[in-house]
Amino acid sequence: MRSPLSMARLSELIGLIYDAAIDPSRWSVAIEEIRIALDFENAALNLQALPSGEVLLNVTSNMPQDYVDRIADYAVDITDQWGGLAMLLALPMDQPAVMSRVNPEASTTNRYSLEWAKPRGLVDVMGLGLARDERGFGSLGLGRHESVEPIGDHEIEAARLLIPHLQRAATINRLLDMAAIARSTSRRCSTR
Repeated sequence: MRSPLSMARLSELIGLIYDAAIDPSRWSVAIEEIRIALDFENAALNLQALPSGEVLLNVTSNMPQDYVDRIADYAVDITDQWGGLAMLLALPMDQPAVMSRVNPEASTTNRYSLEWAKPRGLVDVMGLGLARDERGFGSLGLGRHESVEPIGDHEIEAARLLIPHLQRAATINRLLDMAAIARSTSRRCSTR
């Protein structure tokens, strides 16, 4: 049985999250450290602006490049593995979602699970909602390897403590991105 994160380690992870809020290039460090601290095999963070669909962030940790290159091909399957879009939208934003608890049949029938997860030894996923509103949608997904014990209370509690910080950081990233767009538009308009 794994022990819970120490307060010092939790504080360090929160600091890394806020570093990434101010400088989005730091997300790779933040999610890598979260992945390691919670004993996951890989992680993927994404944030999209709505309604444009513009990808604001797409950061992965410990994922083969062929996976990263082809992940978009499995978008529908990834949604389906959670039980569909309605189920995803119904998941509470303040709680980690563990796929084996949300949709226990996903790993036995889903194309994404069969073609990507199983060959890599991934047996479960924990998802953390970062944004789900009219301005954006985003999440952090963490894949659990079969060589590690199942996702348990320690990982869920640690993730629950990180969620509000991750959500605030995603909001800050979106605000900074909108400010940059506004400055760029303002400069273009003033030079005409």
